[in-house]
Amino acid sequence: MDSLHLLFATRHKEVSRQVKTAMESRFRTYTVTICATLFWVGLFSFFLRGFYFFASYIPNSFYTIIIDYIFSIFYFALFTMLLFSSLLIAVSLFFKNNETKFLMTKPIPHEDIFLYKLSETFLFASWAVFFLGIPVALAYGIQQGVNLWFYPLVIISFVPYIIIPCTLGALLSFIIVLYIAKFKKILGVLFAIVLSVGIAYLIYSISAEKENAPSYSAVWLFNVLDYFQFTKWAFSPSFWMSQCMLSVAHLEFAEFFFYFLLLLSTSLALVFFSYMFAVSNYSIAWSKVYSDLSSKKLWKLSPIRKILNLLVFVSSRAKLFLEKDLKIFIRDPVQWSQFAILLGLLLLYILNLRTLKYDQKSTFWREIIANLNLMAISLTACTFASRFIFPMLSLEGKRFWTLGVMPIKRWSIITAKFIFAMVVLTLMTQTLVLLSAIMLKFPWTLMVYHAFVALLLTSGIAGLSVGLGAIYPNFREDSPSKIVSGFGGTLNLVVSLVYVFIIIFAQILPSHLLLESTLSISFYVLTLVVILISVIVTLLPLLIGIRKFNNIEI
Repeated sequence: MDSLHLLFATRHKEVSRQVKTAMESRFRTYTVTICATLFWVGLFSFFLRGFYFFASYIPNSFYTIIIDYIFSIFYFALFTMLLFSSLLIAVSLFFKNNETKFLMTKPIPHEDIFLYKLSETFLFASWAVFFLGIPVALAYGIQQGVNLWFYPLVIISFVPYIIIPCTLGALLSFIIVLYIAKFKKILGVLFAIVLSVGIAYLIYSISAEKENAPSYSAVWLFNVLDYFQFTKWAFSPSFWMSQCMLSVAHLEFAEFFFYFLLLLSTSLALVFFSYMFAVSNYSIAWSKVYSDLSSKKLWKLSPIRKILNLLVFVSSRAKLFLEKDLKIFIRDPVQWSQFAILLGLLLLYILNLRTLKYDQKSTFWREIIANLNLMAISLTACTFASRFIFPMLSLEGKRFWTLGVMPIKRWSIITAKFIFAMVVLTLMTQTLVLLSAIMLKFPWTLMVYHAFVALLLTSGIAGLSVGLGAIYPNFREDSPSKIVSGFGGTLNLVVSLVYVFIIIFAQILPSHLLLESTLSISFYVLTLVVILISVIVTLLPLLIGIRKFNNIEI
């Protein structure tokens, strides 16, 4: 354990040095602090108003039952997302990380390296849970007027709750490498099919309940809640966490400690089991990762090359970077699997709009649903761009020096990254926006207008992600998660979210006027504002990024 202590001590010194360096840049520190605070306050206000809304519109006899289900579903979804996130982070940290490669050559026990990287997985995967979970708990506590013991006990309960999926994700990464890496494509396809069928069945079943009971009646509500009964499985850590929160809110401390001890004992048992597993399997898994090299060509991109040749306004050298980015994106399941899941969920929802009979509602409600769909699609594009587009330039890493000796203008590299982002995001947003308008039976004029707004949003999001990625590159990290978690990634996500909200709210009135066929000066003024904001948000970061990128010394 001396080596483990040395690893943590070294990491502590490194983090302290990074914090000290960050504090010297007051602009960055203040920007991140202000943006994070505003975002956190916004989340807290949203949840607080939501709880008060439920309390005012739902009878007390139903409120307790519904809140129980809400927290069970919330923590189940959080647990699932944390499991997937931990799996992806663990694969990178345990097998692909440069620091890990260095440590594996040193006389350090592999199980100590495992625990060290497991703690990193916990930190990188858990900060978002604390950022999201604490405002939920705080809002619920204020609405319920709970005892002050509620807040520290819930925060303490988060720790073992997060450790469980993080450890499971790490174990799954080893199992995949050791036993099922050769079948990952087949398993990925099967998982996507099962997930799609399950979600489609759930949506169809919920919509079918309207035939058996009046829409949104008490009978219909309880029939729908029955479909989420699986989130209240007694052996689920997410159920234990929800019961920890609810029991301490009702001052049932005996029940709280029962579920807390379940979380604590399970997390400790999993950490112990994973430690013992790493003792005998880490070196085997490590060797397997770097020995299972296949000479078989996995992908044929000749059709993509032909499509790229149609982009006559892009130089042939820039097309090489564009082709490289497409190859990396397609060949890396870590990237496209998350994108496919997000896209699949939205696609299933939109395709079931008529099944849910949203197209039969009044024009007022259909208009609201269309705007919410546009916002959801744009936020998904934000998530994808922040996670994958922003770190693209930084991931050039140690290969970046080759750019300085290549016969290619640096601005064309930025252009290629921007075109790649536009192609991927435009295909996603335009498909979903047009499908949403068709399923809601909107006239073609509004369909075209929403598609135009979506194109502007895509351009702004792509410009921000590529531009800020060039302004704040991080060539020392090879993990996208670490790059995104830095100042530039945080700033990009916050600015992108603010931009999306501004454009969505600015286009609501023009959309309404277009739907009512009462075009006035307000329509043209607001549309012009949307265009101007989008052009500025697209070009300004790109131009600053190109200037910064041209001045980087290699």
